[in-house]
Amino acid sequence: MYDPLGLLTPFTERLKKILQKLSLMKLPWNAELPSDSNEEWSQWCKELLELSEIRVPRFILESFDGSIKIHVFSDTSQKSYGAAVHIKVKNHESLSGKLMTSKSRVAPVKKIYCLA
Repeated sequence: MYDPLGLLTPFTERLKKILQKLSLMKLPWNAELPSDSNEEWSQWCKELLELSEIRVPRFILESFDGSIKIHVFSDTSQKSYGAAVHIKVKNHESLSGKLMTSKSRVAPVKKIYCLA
């Protein structure tokens, strides 16, 4: 799925986790999925069809004569990690915030150790 700005990150992250879980099962290529995995996969596919209804305006700066702040947020868990970049624009009396980009990764199955 091509999503260079990461606007579908919550959706694509779930797919990555489903695929990682299936990969760890080491099922033969022609085996049926276990019922819980099949249910997860079916639900994801249904939601995929609904993505065509999502519209994301990409125009970030309206008329600009104020201040701009860029905020970067990140978070991690044992299963995944990600970051999002938001822009906050202040014009006279109006204030708006918009998502610029986001990225996520599923944490590797193999633990990586680091010596400090």
